[in-house]
Amino acid sequence: MRDKLNKPASLLHFKGSVFLIGLLGLSIFTACASAPVAIPLQDESIIENVKPSLPELKSERFGEPIQIENEEQIYTLSTKQQQKFLDYFSASRHRDKPGHVKVYEYLQDIGLDFTYASKTNNASTTLQSQSGNCMSLAMLTTALARIADVDIEYQLVNRVPVYQEFGSVIFNAQHIRSVLYEPLAPVGQGVSLWRSKAIVDYYPSRYTYTDGNASSEQVLSMYYRNLAAEALGKDDYNRAFWLLKASLDVEPDNAHAINTLAVLHRRVGEEQVAEELYKYGIKHAQNKIPLLKNYQVLLEIQERHSEAQKIATELEGLDDLNPFRWLLSANESFDAGDYTTAYKLYLKSVDLAPYLHQGYLGIAKIEYHRKRFTAAREALEQAKENSFELKTRSIYEAKLAALSRERFN
Repeated sequence: MRDKLNKPASLLHFKGSVFLIGLLGLSIFTACASAPVAIPLQDESIIENVKPSLPELKSERFGEPIQIENEEQIYTLSTKQQQKFLDYFSASRHRDKPGHVKVYEYLQDIGLDFTYASKTNNASTTLQSQSGNCMSLAMLTTALARIADVDIEYQLVNRVPVYQEFGSVIFNAQHIRSVLYEPLAPVGQGVSLWRSKAIVDYYPSRYTYTDGNASSEQVLSMYYRNLAAEALGKDDYNRAFWLLKASLDVEPDNAHAINTLAVLHRRVGEEQVAEELYKYGIKHAQNKIPLLKNYQVLLEIQERHSEAQKIATELEGLDDLNPFRWLLSANESFDAGDYTTAYKLYLKSVDLAPYLHQGYLGIAKIEYHRKRFTAAREALEQAKENSFELKTRSIYEAKLAALSRERFN
């Protein structure tokens, strides 16, 4: 069993000149026609590089467009929140500190009461509720950085993808962290290219590999996609569609939004559009695994088993980082009485996603079956620690109490 996953005692972790904030923290076009014209040879490469259009979406299936907050609304704090931050920022005790350190220390102060929640919030709601996921934290950090005129960048971290479950939807919540920089200072005739920075991140020690920077447009697109996944998990298909549309309006090549749009169209019976979206994404996206999986599901539903098997064979050769696939396989092995295989699969899911509670619950069930009650209790305690919904935590408390009664009676 891996060591327990502990919450950080503080939201801030110092390492040299880099400050780490560790907080608990989450797949229609028109064209005009004209008479044929001769195209010069030098323009042919341009035509070859033009990407094909996204398949036409069935907008009419999802009602009237909904009101969606724009970028300014997402990043704007209330007047009271702004004033409180500015009072902190301009206080005499902070006079000699660079701006990025002031933002960092302000987040440190409020972070002591910060609670993880899977819900994606805008900046103002995040600050008011003192809760949110990594995207919510990025929204708040951006809002403060803009008020303080501090340079900010975003990094995508894919070493351990964060998977969340919204209702019947399993959503790959791509991890994001913010980087605050001190101002560039002139040095002699040139400019200093080195400057200290503050990295604002959930569990910074776990995410050690970045997948490059994300633009502000990509971050905004991810924000809308997060909200869409939450809506889809509640079967609010209309809201999910228009949020995904907003995501693609900001970033047309967002493979995750394309994948989720395909799932959404399949759910409302537009299977042909869903298949076209899957094929488009599989052809053009770098991460094909979620698209392939969902396309396989569609093929099985349509009883196109030979085609589905080809997809399954292709998936077997890919490195699957989705812990829920391992969890599903583990549950199947457990139900079949193959506890040895199930245990290995539960461990695999825990290794990929130590922040989830389901893998530890599976381990607890097997340890209980083996009459290793101490190990079962440890796994249940970890499952409880990793659950953030009050109802789920209550269930684990009841299981722990029942285990104690059985063990000592």
